[in-house]
Amino acid sequence: LVAMKLDLIVSIPWSIIFFPLYIWEATTLYKKWPLARMRIVTVEDLEQALGKPFTQFTQPEKDLIGKRYNVVPHLNSPEFEAAQKLKVRARHDIIKSLFRVVFVIVLLIQLDGRFDWNWW
Repeated sequence: LVAMKLDLIVSIPWSIIFFPLYIWEATTLYKKWPLARMRIVTVEDLEQALGKPFTQFTQPEKDLIGKRYNVVPHLNSPEFEAAQKLKVRARHDIIKSLFRVVFVIVLLIQLDGRFDWNWW
């Protein structure tokens, strides 16, 4: 579509041509948002919060905890480091995606020519 628009074969607005990019960025944000907001808790924290040892948790309790939290054995474990890296990487991906969205918006404003703004 971009090549056809540049060759003046199609006359649709640039905002429509970049529609697949919108879908891609929305999908990225949809997938990364829960990872960036993931809560990491230790087994000890869960035991203190619920007042019983982790081995006595019922399966429905474990399933509910698994949906809401990422449970690690302790703060110095490799699992904690992996979960923390995943969370940080997801946050960085969201920031990059938001910068791409801002760039595309500014680019489309300039390409479509609906506004007569001086960029310099």
